[in-house]
Amino acid sequence: MVCVRLTSRHRRDRREWATEHVNWRRNEWSNVLFSDESRFSVYPDNRCIFIWRHRGSRNNPAFVHESVRFGGGGVLVYGVISIDGRTDLYII
Repeated sequence: MVCVRLTSRHRRDRREWATEHVNWRRNEWSNVLFSDESRFSVYPDNRCIFIWRHRGSRNNPAFVHESVRFGGGGVLVYGVISIDGRTDLYII
């Protein structure tokens, strides 16, 4: 999972956006949709595995790692909310 930290600029931009919209009325918010999607994988996609071992221990069974090729499956979940409600979650 990748976490992107909020920078001071992100915080400033969000605060500015909220300040600009604090006095919006219901009819203005009725034109706004918030959507998001999240991806869930059975196994990580980057296939990077780092194993630290001593020289000469390459074939030691303790350092053998089983892997799943081609990702092992996953789903994408998408949903939308608005002032009037929400959509179902769509699993893609």
